Amino acid sequence: MIKYKYHITGINLAGKQFESECIDYDLIYAVQKYRKLVYSIDTAVKKEQVQHDAKVGIVDMQILKPQ
Repeated sequence: MIKYKYHITGINLAGKQFESECIDYDLIYAVQKYRKLVYSIDTAVKKEQVQHDAKVGIVDMQILKPQ
């Protein structure tokens, strides 16, 4: 299977920026791991971008080259 590397950035409830990276086989599974942040998994998969509640901010998910 192909491993993808996901780079996630966003703003947490405290208003601070955060960054996270994970390596996983499956986009949907990776998004679900961050389900506390995710507003719409469908949007994330179609646009390769994760959106979440306005209170929390917007998270960008970049799918980097397969490992």
